[in-house]
Amino acid sequence: GAGAASPGGGGLMHPLVLLYCISPFGFLALLPVALAVEASSLADYLAASTTQHMVVVTALTAVGGLASCFLLITEMQVVKLSSGLSLSVAGIFKELLTVIASVLILGDTLTTRNASGLLLCLVGIGYYTYVKQAEPAGMPDHTTPPMRRPPTPVVEVCELPPAPEADGSGYDEEGRDGA
Repeated sequence: GAGAASPGGGGLMHPLVLLYCISPFGFLALLPVALAVEASSLADYLAASTTQHMVVVTALTAVGGLASCFLLITEMQVVKLSSGLSLSVAGIFKELLTVIASVLILGDTLTTRNASGLLLCLVGIGYYTYVKQAEPAGMPDHTTPPMRRPPTPVVEVCELPPAPEADGSGYDEEGRDGA
């Protein structure tokens, strides 16, 4: 398909194709766990719920599922365009913003140890950004390999040696050992 992979099987896989390929395995892996943990609670909930309530819950669940799907597609696109390390650094920065917001908005306090860890993370993110900006344009990022399909193995058919003559000598007509 267009954009799924380049000819020869070595191209980058489009995030939607990857999501389409891995979703059934995630569903099959999580379904038994979800049923084992939630089956009795789900049965009680279904018995006590009205139809209108079920429609609202189904709609909210669908919105959450779509948001999660779009987030996963966006994450895969970010990794495809930059690297897994860049995404990890962005995630750490988001966590730092959450901690700073909790201090400023909720009045949480930071210990000296927490503040020094926060500062260390900020210095690391700043250094990473500096190094990424200093790279020449077009230089490939070797931090993580891109998502690629493995190459399709090429099977070569080899020719078998000619069978030895049936005279019992073990040699063919040119005198070669047939064994």
